[in-house]
Amino acid sequence: MLIMAGSTERIEEYIKKEIRKSGFPLEIVSSIILGKHGWFVIPHILFYNEETKEYNELDIRASKKTKGIENARDVLIIQCKKQTEKPWLFFQQNIANQNVLSLNITPLFVYGRFEKYFKKHYYFNKKPCSYHFPSFVSKGRPDVILEAVGQVLDALRFFANQELDYIQKCGSKRVSFFYPVIILDGRLFSARVEPDGDIKLDETAYLQLKVTRALEEIEKLSWSETMEKVLFIKDVIIDIVRKEYLEEFLKNFS
Repeated sequence: MLIMAGSTERIEEYIKKEIRKSGFPLEIVSSIILGKHGWFVIPHILFYNEETKEYNELDIRASKKTKGIENARDVLIIQCKKQTEKPWLFFQQNIANQNVLSLNITPLFVYGRFEKYFKKHYYFNKKPCSYHFPSFVSKGRPDVILEAVGQVLDALRFFANQELDYIQKCGSKRVSFFYPVIILDGRLFSARVEPDGDIKLDETAYLQLKVTRALEEIEKLSWSETMEKVLFIKDVIIDIVRKEYLEEFLKNFS
């Protein structure tokens, strides 16, 4: 209430300061960049989380035709996070990812149809990070990285299952490839622990985080009336992209 008693200039400066502290400028700029590169962008989508029985919000959902594959599209499920006061740190795996076809794809019966395509995929044969370093979290405050990962995976599950329901009801032959993405306004590091115990740090503009999560998803999909949902373990790759690298990252889809 006190701010309302100030001059117009003071009120405007207060508003601008609060906006800069939030993630809204990052969301707006990211949406503009996506649109410039031919993506169909929908910002701020509310979806219902069956686990929490609450509505959650996805920052950006962007879709675009998949290059080189008929009747297919790429869908980016994006959360934007601003954390400039503390770095994000992830530990790199030693095993390269080659199991691309198991990741984020619906409907699941497409397995094996695009083998040549996925061997050229930017997921393929890369060493993703396996987990993050939470010790920069202040006592009593939430783990921002874990929170962001949970948000983007909840949205991924919702929209992937929504797509499968659509395919069942409409008999669509469309294939969608879902990519959970976190766009970061902040500093990003990967770490490696050497055999002698030494720790190597690399500051980077982009990395892949491999998350293993128990998900209730569609295991079997047929054109009959039977669709079975089961709980199973699934590996998911999350792209973590610094805001300065977003345009370069989007070249993976062009």
